[in-house]
Amino acid sequence: MNAQDVFAEQFGELVGRGAQAAVYARGDIAVKVYRPGYQKEYVFYEAAIMAFVETTGLPVPKAYEVLCVHGQMALKMSRVHGRSLNQLMLAALGKVPEILDVLVDLQRKTQAQRILLQARLNNKLRALIAGNPELNAARKEKLLHICDQLPEGEALCHGDFHGDNILCQDGAYTIIDWIDASIGSPLGDACRTYLDYSFGDLTLAELYLSKYCAASGAKREDVLRWLPVQAGSMLGAMPPKFNLRLMECIDGA
Repeated sequence: MNAQDVFAEQFGELVGRGAQAAVYARGDIAVKVYRPGYQKEYVFYEAAIMAFVETTGLPVPKAYEVLCVHGQMALKMSRVHGRSLNQLMLAALGKVPEILDVLVDLQRKTQAQRILLQARLNNKLRALIAGNPELNAARKEKLLHICDQLPEGEALCHGDFHGDNILCQDGAYTIIDWIDASIGSPLGDACRTYLDYSFGDLTLAELYLSKYCAASGAKREDVLRWLPVQAGSMLGAMPPKFNLRLMECIDGA
């Protein structure tokens, strides 16, 4: 019996798979099984973030237990059902503006929360840039200088807030995948969302940004100040097909 069959027998059907983990589910329980060798401290950290965020009342999965099963780390949590907002947009292109309004509203509600997390957005960006082997010394120096000029903040930042991480069922929404959460400027978090959408459709990214700025009162240029450092932090961690877009953001600063 292979590993997938073992986990399926214990936790239920395979319902999703990503770069770092596979998700199995049975009934109302889901178990995220991480790839072999995945650091256990990161699993405990993700569980802790989920527990902290749950206290805000935001619609998020509940973390129940960290496990080690057949030598692989796993996280047991409440199961989330529904289709992602990105799937809903693709299925109903005429409703894209309306769906983006929902996304922006959920993002602003998230950013309005004040909770105790040790991770700070600016510090995370600095560390990712400084340790990025894809960046030469000159680019690192430039990006770190830009990062030093960016404001700190006290908002809860999801770190990867886009439609694939928001599920909808029967009009109820759930925000998933909190491993990149930190405390910082809401504009830095919005810039990450803009960059995520710009990989696939720059027009959609611009529509998102206009809606975020209209709802929050932020200025477009203040959000985009974060673009080079967000891109620098992501270079090498994304599929190679996105490298050109990332380098444009880095060198265009």
